[in-house]
Amino acid sequence: MATPDLSASLKQRRIAVHAAGIAVSAVIAAAGCLFYAATIDEAQRWKASIGVDSEILEQQESLVAARETTERELEAMTQRLEKVTALIPHNPENSLFLEQLAKLAEDSVLNIQNFRPGPPEENDRIQRIRVQLAGEASYESICTFLEGLRSLPRLTHVSMLHIDPRTATGTYPLQMELSIFFAADSDSAKTRVAIND
Repeated sequence: MATPDLSASLKQRRIAVHAAGIAVSAVIAAAGCLFYAATIDEAQRWKASIGVDSEILEQQESLVAARETTERELEAMTQRLEKVTALIPHNPENSLFLEQLAKLAEDSVLNIQNFRPGPPEENDRIQRIRVQLAGEASYESICTFLEGLRSLPRLTHVSMLHIDPRTATGTYPLQMELSIFFAADSDSAKTRVAIND
């Protein structure tokens, strides 16, 4: 039979072992909770990161598409600018323009009564000359003449058009302002001399 001291000692040891077991279990449980919480937090961070990455990828696709569209539009604008630039001579060439206009008027059956080019309007890159033109023609001839201006080998813009009522002969008197252009010269004196070609 065990002595009372030994029984008490064994009992205390059992209590100590149980207490230590409970403490270790509590530490393991706490560590498990912390690990679980950290894992959940990490998983949420991964999900958020994946969501952000997905948004970036979607934005990247739309940005790439937008860039391609912009590049196509820029290419089209560049080609158009090159075509327009090709229609602008380096010099005023008033006499050549008058020849082309006279030929167009003859083909359109439009009678030019007055042709008066004004002085060049200076600009950094392009010079503009306003040409005052007066004439007379049938309605169909006026339409043909206006359409023909687009086919001239020089950029020509109708700045103003005024058509009077039909006369007894069935024609319409008209006043028109045309704008023609030529490349600006850095030396304005040369430009003023060239305008008299």
